Amino acid sequence: MMYLFRVSLCISLVLVGASSVFAKPQALDQTPIYVVDINRVLEDSIAGKAARNDLQDEAKHVQARLQKEQANLEVLRKKLTKQSKLLSADALEEKAEKFRDKERALARKVRDQKETLDRESAKRIARIVKDIDVVVTNLAKEKNYPVVLEKDPKVVVFVDDEHDLTKEVIQALDERNTSL
Repeated sequence: MMYLFRVSLCISLVLVGASSVFAKPQALDQTPIYVVDINRVLEDSIAGKAARNDLQDEAKHVQARLQKEQANLEVLRKKLTKQSKLLSADALEEKAEKFRDKERALARKVRDQKETLDRESAKRIARIVKDIDVVVTNLAKEKNYPVVLEKDPKVVVFVDDEHDLTKEVIQALDERNTSL
């Protein structure tokens, strides 16, 4: 009797398991997810292009100043080379040390200018990203988008055009910046 009970229990468990395998899966929550490609917004928006152009202009000016100093240093190097035969060893060593000091100072100046440009670039990008966040938040609230993610290839493998808000964000950001 106990044997029959066990067999019938096993059969009913197998039937329940089989019916759950062949049953239709329940519908998942269909919350739409939208994405914005922040890098493309930075590249294609008016604010991003203006920041990039301003930084490139500033970098060109800095580079021109540093090239003048480098040219002056090269002139000093040539003078030192010419004078090396005429000067005493102590005098030559003293001038060579002053020259090395000027080289180190120029190298420091180049490094400092690069850091300054990098900081300025980061500040400008941060301001634009803050504006992008405001635009995305307003757009999401206005159109009832429940989830908006940054389009990162490590996270988002594919998204159809309907769920990519990048063009709308660029347009809204451009309108926002031209109205300011």
